[in-house]
Amino acid sequence: MASTIFDSFYMPIYRPDHRSPTHQTHVSGQGTQAAQPPRFFLDIDVTKWERIAHPVLQQHRPYLSSIYLPARENGALHATEGDVVAQLGLELCHPVQKALECARPGTTYGSEFISPPFTLASRAHVARADKVYLGQFQAGRKPFAVLEFKNVSVVDGHEFGEGIISDEANFNAYMENINENRFVLTSGTWTLLKQATNYSMAFDTPFVAIADMRTLILLVFPLRQGMRAGRYALVTVIEDPKLMRRALLGFLLMAHRHQQRPDQLYPMMKQVLSEEVRKWIDDQRSRAAGLRGSPAAARVSGSSTQASEPPRILLEIDVISEAPLGASGTSKSVPDSQTWKSSIDTLFSTNWTRRQDTFSAN
Repeated sequence: MASTIFDSFYMPIYRPDHRSPTHQTHVSGQGTQAAQPPRFFLDIDVTKWERIAHPVLQQHRPYLSSIYLPARENGALHATEGDVVAQLGLELCHPVQKALECARPGTTYGSEFISPPFTLASRAHVARADKVYLGQFQAGRKPFAVLEFKNVSVVDGHEFGEGIISDEANFNAYMENINENRFVLTSGTWTLLKQATNYSMAFDTPFVAIADMRTLILLVFPLRQGMRAGRYALVTVIEDPKLMRRALLGFLLMAHRHQQRPDQLYPMMKQVLSEEVRKWIDDQRSRAAGLRGSPAAARVSGSSTQASEPPRILLEIDVISEAPLGASGTSKSVPDSQTWKSSIDTLFSTNWTRRQDTFSAN
């Protein structure tokens, strides 16, 4: 029996039984190579995203109950990333996007999307994302979130979970020691984090999601600057297939809201962080503010020999105090809104020209 779009939000997405141990993540582009991922995670419980999605689903329930989820294609092999894109396009993205269209009319999205050029090591580079979510046409359609697909079982939920700091003592230790890292630098998870960091920078959004049909990872980079993600990122690791549609919808709604008010990221994130984690961050911010005004901090900032080595606790609170460096020590320039509009208009014009050439040739 066919399921309505509304009902699908309370049903599991299809998860293949098989795993794909032969599929490996790898660093391909210069942007990914230069990206400096977070050193640890702070957790956002999946229920926080569900709570954001719930009122939207209820408000638009009549319409979402009148349209149906496409029937599953039982013959799909799920052996390649293209298979995953096709299946999750039906199972995950379609219902989420229908709900998003109701809640935020005018929202658009595109696949195989290329970023405007950015400068790295004195050379121009671009990034390509599987799917981006954009604002309205009048706003220049700048992305507010990126969704990347991976082969089945490439995303290791356990390894992502191992990156989460769960107590204040560890949080403070990791904040104050720049060399601490929760991740194995040769792991597939570290490579995925480098890719996600690159997407965040290239598409100028803190909101990046990764999905592989078995696991959905929702990442927020509140400290990003240049090619650095900052000391930590916020993460939700979702392996329960019943929660994935609601979680992704809540995540995209928050990302859209951030696009409207980009200066309000931390107040927005306080809505989804636990009270305990909010306290850790606020205490850290308060201590850093005190250090900035202390005589010791003044002596450090006034010293020519020590100016390049600020106190570790000052490195990252709201933003990173260090210069945004790429792998070669050069800064990465983020495209402004006009560059985005020009680049995207060019992209659509180029694609349309190619289509016309194809039609003429046939």
